[in-house]
Amino acid sequence: MALEFTNRRGDTYYIKSKLTKKGNTTYYATKNKDKDCLDSMPEGYEIFEIPDTCTMYIRRKKKNVFSPKEIEFIEETLKKNEAVAGFSLDIVGDLIKIYVAETDDFERFKSLMKDNFANEKAMDVVKRFVRYEEKMRIIKGKNDNFVFQRYCYRGSIDDWIQIDGGDDLEHLAETNLRHLGRQSYYELQAY
Repeated sequence: MALEFTNRRGDTYYIKSKLTKKGNTTYYATKNKDKDCLDSMPEGYEIFEIPDTCTMYIRRKKKNVFSPKEIEFIEETLKKNEAVAGFSLDIVGDLIKIYVAETDDFERFKSLMKDNFANEKAMDVVKRFVRYEEKMRIIKGKNDNFVFQRYCYRGSIDDWIQIDGGDDLEHLAETNLRHLGRQSYYELQAY
């Protein structure tokens, strides 16, 4: 039986493999189910959903250097931020990418759905179609040093800029994550 995965929008994906020109095996996610679909996840690989596009792909697993306690603290801090309608974390190696739901989309869908569905069902539908954008990154360096970055939208920069850093993750998270979803986010500058 083919291994299947469902993304946030409800699309079902399957895994296939193919040989590259050099003779190596590569894996990819597809919506087409047929006899060539794999029954299990290849060793050393994982399936990943890109939060902003809901596209699923296969990638090599990379060892996560963040502790479960650090990840849990970041998630709890984000949940406390009332300006963040929804979020998703992508944790790869020494990097946490924080994707935040676009508030305008979230509120528009929420208001459209409230009259047609029960609250819980409406929220499930809203979460399926709202857009997510990567807004902040946390990089863990040597000696448990953390660097916080935000995306700079100035035409002359259009890149990630460092906004804070240090070894106290709790203080850094509380200081910086509260700006997500607010106008003050755009005022955070490189230190």
